[in-house]
Formats: sequence, C-alpha cells, structure tokens
Amino acid sequence: MSNFKVEFTLKQHTPIIHFQSDQSGATLRASELKPKFDKFLKKYAFNDKIPKEYKISDANDALDYTVKIAASKLYDTYQYKTYISKRDRENPQIKMGSYFGDNKAIQTDKITITIMSINNIKIIEYIKKYFIDFIIIENFGSRQNKGFGSFTVIKIDNKELNYNVEDILLNYYQIIYTMTHKNPLQKIQQDYQLLKSGSSNPQYKKSLLFNYMCNNKIRWEKRMIKEYMKKDYPSVFKTLKYEKQPTKCNNEENFQYEYVRGLLGITEQIEFLKVNARNFKDKIKINIKSVDNNIKRFKSPITFKVIGNNIYVLASNHIPVKGKEFTFLIKGEHGILNKSIKIPENFDIFKFLNNALPQLKYKILKAQK
Repeated sequence: MSNFKVEFTLKQHTPIIHFQSDQSGATLRASELKPKFDKFLKKYAFNDKIPKEYKISDANDALDYTVKIAASKLYDTYQYKTYISKRDRENPQIKMGSYFGDNKAIQTDKITITIMSINNIKIIEYIKKYFIDFIIIENFGSRQNKGFGSFTVIKIDNKELNYNVEDILLNYYQIIYTMTHKNPLQKIQQDYQLLKSGSSNPQYKKSLLFNYMCNNKIRWEKRMIKEYMKKDYPSVFKTLKYEKQPTKCNNEENFQYEYVRGLLGITEQIEFLKVNARNFKDKIKINIKSVDNNIKRFKSPITFKVIGNNIYVLASNHIPVKGKEFTFLIKGEHGILNKSIKIPENFDIFKFLNNALPQLKYKILKAQK
C-alpha cells in the first residue's frame, strides 16, 4: 500500500440515524467524521497543540488529510421509536430505541474508509495509530450518545485485526460499565429512562437519579413545578396523572429544590402525563429556559457504546451546566415559577453511576493503576 494513504474496514454494530436515509448510498459522513477525528488527534496525539506541518493552514486546526467513505450494500433501514403502538408492533422495520424524530436508521454490511495525505506522510502514521481507538470511543449520527451509529475497525489495509475493546476503553475512561443484552438499543432506551426520568410503562418506577439526590436532601424540579402549578394553575393541575403519592426523602424539613434532571442533559421542554390523555402525545408541556439565555441544549455526559450484544456506558464528570439557573413555563402561559432554580453544583457522576447501574445489572470495570 502507498505511504500516502491507509484504508480501514469498519463493522457497523448499530444503525446510524441519517437525515438522508432515503437516498441511495447514504452512510457514515466524512463531514462528521473528519472534524471529530481532528479534535481527537489534537487532544490525544498532539496534547492540544497541533504542529504547523500537520495543518492545512494556520487559520484553523483542520489536519492535512482527506477522507473518502464507501458503504457496501444496504443491509436494512429501521424506524426507531420510544413508544410503539399496537398497530406497529408486528412491523419488523419499527423498533424500540431512544429516538423521537422521523429520520430512519441505516444498517450496512461493511464500510470502507480511505484516508489520504499527499503532502504529509507523517500524519498517516498518527492516523494508523489512533483511528482504531477513535472509532471505538465515538458514535455517529443522531442520538449517538444513546448507542446509535456504533462501529469498530476490523481491518487495516485489508489485514485482519485482533484487539481487546475493553482495554482500549479503559485507556480513555478510568471506569466503564458493561452488560450483555440481546436487544441493546431497546435496553439502553429503558435504562436511560430509569436513570434520568423514571418509567411508567409497563409499571411505575422512580428515577434512580431522583432517589440518589433525594438521599442527599435535594428534591428535583418536578415536585416544585407541580406545587406551583397547583397553586397558580389549578385547572391545569387537575389534568395531571399521578401514579403514586410523592416520595419522602431523608429529611422532609431540610431539603432544597434544584433542577436535578439537567445534570443528564438539557432539552427545550419536559412533559407530564395527563390523567385522561387522548393519545400518547397528549401531555402537559413545560418549556425550559436558561436565565442568561445562553443554554439551549446540553448533551448528556453519559454515552452508550454498543459492540455486538455488549453495552458499554462511558461517562464524563465534565458537566458545564452545573450551577446554572433555569425557569420553567407552561407553553402559551407566563412562567409558573416565581423564582429560578439551579442545577446542582456538587455532583459526581461516577458516585451516582456506581450506585445506580448495579441496580440495572451492569458490571463495573476499572482501569489498572
């Protein structure tokens, strides 16, 4: 093979949700892969300072190589949903997973990635060294932190590879969590819901994050919203569905309200079930707004990686929204709270996951010191 290029063969483990899913040849996009790989190389190969000779120009940190991606035959397309109606349950193209949109998920047999640098042979050596790790650590496409768009490298320049995935993950994460399941994306959808919000289907289960913070004398925003709704919007409050009475924490006389669920990701709204809902979409919608208007969304610090039937949970304690203030509003109404509340500042995600994930049958793996 040429010293100016390298070819990687990828195996796809979970479908990638693609905005061009109806177009022939749609697959992993170079326009997503290259910037992410540039960032990865900058951090791990060059210690956050890229030498000039490896960059396209001094104006930015884009590295001097090109990426070409080719997919083999399309294996299948699927529509993933967080809820499947009775009508769709017999449809093999509709599956359970953490996705809310209309784009389809694409599954292909194999993907070939050719990386070339005519001007810089040395960058190819860095690419050969780090690309396997990069593909194991990252997912691609929409809802990538919920396990979609997961790949591994199985060949370099047509030579078969043999490596230990868990050893590579533990090079980048001091702790990972793992389990095996026959339907990984469905399992991830169910487990993440239990971690963050709790579940009401098929039976009511309290959020593990709620329980963890409740034991630390912090009550979450849902109860506070309901209290203000009962006081200021009684007609709306009467339509709320209650599965059970509010849970009591360690000390009911000494707690504070905080925006707890924001620790695992900020969205534009939260939803409450109605007691006599017309359909699954008939809910009370509460808009979320940051006080300083600088935060629209925040990606969850938890990422699920799927390899075969193995699920790996990767987490980061870098949560920049800690301590930020938010207000909550009924859509079309004025704010339902007369004060803003903060996301907890003192939160260690590993202490939380060490407590929560064993309850969901995950094993904890730690890096060797």
